[in-house]
Amino acid sequence: MLRSMVPSERSLKPALFAAIVMTVLLMSCLACTSSLPRLAKETRTSAPHRNTPSPVWGIAAGGGYHSLVAKSDGTVWAWGANPSGQLGIGTNKASHSPVQVMHKSGAPLNGVVKVAAGERHSLALTSQGEVWTWGDNSRGQLGDGFFYERRSPVKVRHIRTNPLINVLDAACGGKHSLAVTSDGTVWAWGANNDGQIGDGTLKNRQNPRQVMRFGKPLDGVKAVAAGFAHSLALGVDGTVWAWGDNEFGQLGDCSDYDRKAPVQVMQSVDKPLDNVVAIAAGRAFSLALTRDGEVWAWGNNDVGQLGMGPNNSFIRDPLPVRAANGVPLKGVRAVTANGRHSLALMNDGSVLAWGAGDRGQLGQGAQNHEDHPALASLHSVICLAAGRCHSLAVTENGAVLAWGDNQEGQLGIGKADKNLHALPEKTLLSGSPFISR
Repeated sequence: MLRSMVPSERSLKPALFAAIVMTVLLMSCLACTSSLPRLAKETRTSAPHRNTPSPVWGIAAGGGYHSLVAKSDGTVWAWGANPSGQLGIGTNKASHSPVQVMHKSGAPLNGVVKVAAGERHSLALTSQGEVWTWGDNSRGQLGDGFFYERRSPVKVRHIRTNPLINVLDAACGGKHSLAVTSDGTVWAWGANNDGQIGDGTLKNRQNPRQVMRFGKPLDGVKAVAAGFAHSLALGVDGTVWAWGDNEFGQLGDCSDYDRKAPVQVMQSVDKPLDNVVAIAAGRAFSLALTRDGEVWAWGNNDVGQLGMGPNNSFIRDPLPVRAANGVPLKGVRAVTANGRHSLALMNDGSVLAWGAGDRGQLGQGAQNHEDHPALASLHSVICLAAGRCHSLAVTENGAVLAWGDNQEGQLGIGKADKNLHALPEKTLLSGSPFISR
C-alpha cells in the first residue's frame, strides 16, 4: 500500500490549499525536466537549450472530437463537436472556433489551472481544489449525482450538497473521471463496466467513490491518468497502479484479466515499475516517464502506439520505447497519449510522435503509422495534448497549434473539413494565453 505524503485536507485553508495546488502542478512539471539526459546521439543530433521553459502541463486537452485550453487568466476555451454540451457554452451547437466556457448564469468559468477531456465530457480543476464538469453524463461521468447531460459546468459532489474538495489532480477517461485529493487518495466516478472506478464493483457511479485496495483506500498518490476504460495512479514513491479494462494488457500486471481494484504495474513478475515521474494513457495502452528521461509503454500495439517496433499484438508488461535503431528513447520531458497515438516533449522543445497517423495526428506531414518515435514538425513547445485523432501543442510564445482530424472542427481553425491536416496549424485562439504557472 502506498503511504500518503501530502497534508490532511481537514487542515487546509483555501488560500493555503491554492498555493499547494499550484506547487504540486509546478513540481510535477519540473520533475519531467530536471537534469534529464539528451536523446542518444544515434537518434537525435540537436542539443537541449539551456533556457527552454519548463513544460506547463494540463493547460490543453483533447477529447473524442473536441478540444479545451485554459488560459493563464484562469478562463477556459473550447471548440469542436458539441452534441452533448461538452463545449460548456449552454447549447449543443458545435463551434469551429474557440468559444469561452460559461456558467449557466452567464458568468465565465474561471480560476482554472488544469483541463481534461473525455470522449464527450470535459473537466476543469481550479486553484481552490474544486472540480467542474460538463457534457455527456450518461454514465455519471460528471459526478454531480445525476445522469443528465450538462451544457454548462456543474460542480463534482460526493452527495448533492457536499462538493468534492482539495483536489490536486484530475483526469478524464472515455466515460469516467478521476481525482486525487490532498490526503493522497483517489476518487472516481462514471462508467464502471470494466472496473475502471476501482471500488470493487461493476456499477456505474454518479458521485465520486474512493478507489479501494484490499478494503483500504489507495493512498500516497500524486497524479492520475485514464484511458477509455482503464485508470492509472502515480504514487509519490514512483510506483504505478492500474485498474479497469485489461483486454490488451494495458494494466501492466503481466496478465489480461480486468481488475476492479488497483494492481501494481510490474516490469516483471517480481520487479515493479518504479522511478516514474509522469503517466499517460491512450485508448487501450499506457505510458510512464521515468526520472532518467526514458519512456515505458504497455498495452495495445496494433499500430505501433507503444513505440517499440512492428508488433501487431499487445504487451502485458512495460517495455522501453525505442528509436528505430533499437536504442531506448531518452531525453523526454513529458508524455501524453489518446486514441492510438503517443506524443513526447523533448528537452530541446521538439516533439516526437508515434502510433496511428492515418488522420495526420502525428504532425509529420503524412498519414503514415509510425512504430518508432519520429520527429514532428514542431519546436519551442511547452505543452502537448492528444485527442482521439488529433493533437494540440502550445509554444513558448503562446501560440496554440493543432493538427490531425478536423471533421468536427476540433482543430479550432474556423472550419470543419475532411482535408488532411498533417502539419501543425495555428488555432484562432487569440492573445498570448500561456505563462509558466
